[in-house]
This record gives sequence, C-alpha cells and structure tokens, in this order.
Amino acid sequence: NKGVSPEVAGAKGAYQAAVAAGRTPEEAEQAAVTSAYETAVKMGKRTPEAAADAAAVSGEIAYEASLYDGKSPAVAASEVGQAVYHAATAAGKSQEEAEEEAAIAEYQVAVQHGDSPQQAALRAGQAAYQAALSGGKSPKEAELEAGLGTFKATAEAGWKPENAVLLAAQAAYQAALDAGHSPEEAVLIAGKAAYQAALDAGETKEAAAVVANQA
Repeated sequence: NKGVSPEVAGAKGAYQAAVAAGRTPEEAEQAAVTSAYETAVKMGKRTPEAAADAAAVSGEIAYEASLYDGKSPAVAASEVGQAVYHAATAAGKSQEEAEEEAAIAEYQVAVQHGDSPQQAALRAGQAAYQAALSGGKSPKEAELEAGLGTFKATAEAGWKPENAVLLAAQAAYQAALDAGHSPEEAVLIAGKAAYQAALDAGETKEAAAVVANQA
C-alpha cells in the first residue's frame, strides 16, 4: 500500500465499511468522501488554502468512487460538488464555505479530467447552485451563489480577479437561464453576481458597480 495517501486509505476503508453495513452505493460514496475530507482537515489542512486542498482531494475521491460504482465519467463529474458539500457541512463548515468548497472541488475535477477552464467554471457554478438549493436557499439566492462559487473556484485556480469576476457573471447567467429565467432577468442576476464577486476581490463599491455593468 506504499504511496497511498491517508485520505485515499481512509476513503477506501469508509467505503468498504459502508458496503459491508448494507448501505446503498450513493451512501457508500458519500462515506468515502466525508472520510477523505475529514482526514485532509485533520492532517493540518485547516487554513483557507488547505480547505481548498481538502475540497480538491475529496472531490477527486467522489469522482473515483462514482466511477467504481459504474457511473459514466459525465455523471461522476456532476456529482462531485454535492458530495463535497455534504462532507464540508458534516465537518462543521458554514453553508457559504461548503458551497464554495463544492465549487472548488467541481472545478478542479473538471479541469483534471479534460474540461476547458471555461467549461470547468460553469460546472463549478452548477455545483454551487445545487449546494445552495440543498441548503435551503431560494433559486434566486442559489443563482447568485453560482456566481460567487465560480469566482472562488477560479480565483483559487489562479485566474486574475477581473477574469474570475467575468466567469462568475457567466456562471450566474447560465444558472439563471437553466432555472427558467428570461435572458433579461438572467442578465440582472449576472450583474449582481459580478458586483458581489468584485467586492469579494477587494474592489470599492464604485469600482464593483463599473465591473457589474461591463459584465
């Protein structure tokens, strides 16, 4: 077993224990992801940078566990965010932190498995959107979270703040369209997400308003 990280070893053990206890494949996958997340956090990954590490590590395990259960790569990739969201909330993270970590995990896994950074950003937005709905937020709030989650995920991946803000607007726009809003409404939601993301990036309110109008 040389070279297997503690996160992977723990995840495999948790998965096997869940199967042995008669759990469904979904429950076993979630047990694996939660275990990996908790191990990553215990191993000193408690700083903000490290939270992203824990999210990325457990996201990769979510993907592998889904494949192991016979799911297609596309389905496996789409389930990463939810699994990490549940792991983060189980570990005591706030709703907002868990949503962001879901987006980060989704982005990292998507890029690793061949998506373009732009595609990965939209996936991250979807993950944040779903996580927000899971946490009981309204669709409108969830659409905003799609943007903010994308901003965090892309900024974490090294995108320049101004580009991350534009991707946040795109993700919120897409989430709004997917939720059945008109293009006009979607544009307003995208602007709100861009404004909030620009504030998160340290812009003044005036500068954030300019950015939102451009987005």
